[in-house]
Amino acid sequence: MHHLSAPSHPLIHAFLLRREEFQGVERLIVETQEQGEKLLKVLTELSIMNNEKWIMTNAGLWKNYRLITTKTDVLEVMHDPDLVGIFSIETLDWDVSELEKTHILRLSKGMKYSEELLVTWLTDHGYRAQKSEEEHTFFRQGDTVSIQTRKGILLVNFFWSTLETLYLDGEEQDEYKLFAC
Repeated sequence: MHHLSAPSHPLIHAFLLRREEFQGVERLIVETQEQGEKLLKVLTELSIMNNEKWIMTNAGLWKNYRLITTKTDVLEVMHDPDLVGIFSIETLDWDVSELEKTHILRLSKGMKYSEELLVTWLTDHGYRAQKSEEEHTFFRQGDTVSIQTRKGILLVNFFWSTLETLYLDGEEQDEYKLFAC
């Protein structure tokens, strides 16, 4: 795992992120939460200037940056290779081992699971039952649950008590991890 400590000015940090030797960085470490917010703002502005949802690196890899403000954010960064965490120093020693058991739902094609269990997990973990394009919302129609995730719309299709198929923005998936809000 690579780490990069941030220079004090977020523009310098954003410039460094574009350099090839920093492309494999999985964690960005800043001194304060305020510096992290500034860095995320600069990175977001860069993606808007490039008319992209995520930042494309020189190595051709798409990365999305997340400011770490909750322990669930740490879980997502640990489990998503396309997500780079911006950690302030006080968040580096957060222990998330216990949360991993309760705040991640691993879905896989063919597993024994039901729509009712999925809907219960989603509502218990902060998702809203609402047909919307907002992240962390879901909509149930027939034997399919449509979930708005950071990466797109996840369609979960059931046949009785079996999870039959998973589609993320139209592409079939063998498995997917959902994180509590």
